[in-house]
Amino acid sequence: MKEWLKRAYKDVLKALIIAKDNVIKALKIAYIYVIKASKIVWNYFTKHYVKIGFYFLAFIFILNAIFMTVFLINRNYGYRIVNNLYAEAILPDQDLNNTLKTGIVKVEEIDYEEINVGDKIVFCCDMGADSYWVQEVVEVNRVNKLLQTTYDGETAANVSEDEIYGVYVTEANFFGTLFYTAMFPRGYIMLILSEIFFVYIYHYVFIQKKLNEILKKSKITESDISNETD
Repeated sequence: MKEWLKRAYKDVLKALIIAKDNVIKALKIAYIYVIKASKIVWNYFTKHYVKIGFYFLAFIFILNAIFMTVFLINRNYGYRIVNNLYAEAILPDQDLNNTLKTGIVKVEEIDYEEINVGDKIVFCCDMGADSYWVQEVVEVNRVNKLLQTTYDGETAANVSEDEIYGVYVTEANFFGTLFYTAMFPRGYIMLILSEIFFVYIYHYVFIQKKLNEILKKSKITESDISNETD
């Protein structure tokens, strides 16, 4: 009886050890699958986020190209679409005795019901210079849509509706300058080519090359499991 109990005890103990080893092995396999699967899921989302970024970027550039094409055909569409335009004009607050500098300025469409003395407008032309000027309004005739402006506070100019380009807002920032440049054929072509090049670089670096490398490293194989469990 004692011998049978000893033998039974040894068999149960052996079975428990085997079961323990199998449980540990099963847990290792599960752990490897979880880690590898997590990497694949992460890379999957990374892949899709990068692709979403690519498609979004391409959409923005296509939309921008459409707008630029419309503005190139007729720049006055800028008022109808974004309510502003850009122009190169002689900047305010300069000494008329020195060489006058021009800059790209942002303008809005004029509303004679809202224009007031002290506002600045952009118009062409004055003082014998065939250029746009930024001058301050000193008198408003809403009935005849006639404005009187001054550049230096001493001389005045009468500006009719046909001569006014818009109401001066501010000097253009970098993007405004690009916008203005793209309103001319050479600038338009350069902008389109730059957008195509940027989209190509984005696709090559983040999709065609990088994602292929990431996805290759994340595959779960039987050799990975056997190496971890041996």
